[in-house]
Order: sequence, then C-alpha cells, then structure tokens
Amino acid sequence: MPIPAPTPAHTPCPRRTRMLIRLIVPGEIARVEDLNTSLEAVLIRHGIDPGVRGDVRLIVEELASNAIAYGGDGQDVGQHELSVDIGLDGDLLTLQFSDEGAPFDPLSA
Repeated sequence: MPIPAPTPAHTPCPRRTRMLIRLIVPGEIARVEDLNTSLEAVLIRHGIDPGVRGDVRLIVEELASNAIAYGGDGQDVGQHELSVDIGLDGDLLTLQFSDEGAPFDPLSA
C-alpha cells in the first residue's frame, strides 16, 4: 500500500491585490456621477478596456444609488459616506464598495 504524500503545514497566501485608489464621496445622489467620473479616470489611466469600464460604472452606480436610497436609516441625505476601493493585480480588477448607512434586514422587508 503506497504511503500518502505529506500535507503541507501551511496554505499558500492568496495573491495580494495592489490597491490603486480609494474614492470617497458623501452619500448624495448628485455625487454618484462624481464618483463614477473619478472611477472612469482611474480605469482609463490603468488601461482598462472600455467595455469593462462601462460594466464597472454600472455596478458602482447601482450600488451607490441603492445605498443612498435604502441605507439612510432616517439620516439626512449626505450624512454618510460612500467608498470604493479599486485594486488591480495583473488582469484581475477588484472593487470593494462600502457605505456607512444602515444594514439591510431582509426579515423586516
């Protein structure tokens, strides 16, 4: 009976994505276009394909609009910030979107 190969004592670290930029704007619907304009400039500067740029803009616009519309929790408009971290590792583009609004509770909907 063959002896199984030893299992490594550690797992390899995942690739580290290089962060390009963090964009932060007030949570106001009028500022979503500012966010997307800044995002577009970063993506162009790093040679991201126009089709991908359009997809990224749509994703961020939808996330930002939903965060503003539903994450206010009674706060005045613009009282919380929206943040997008953009990372690039070779051909892997990552986005991390966050906001300071109230979390969504699907059980209360």
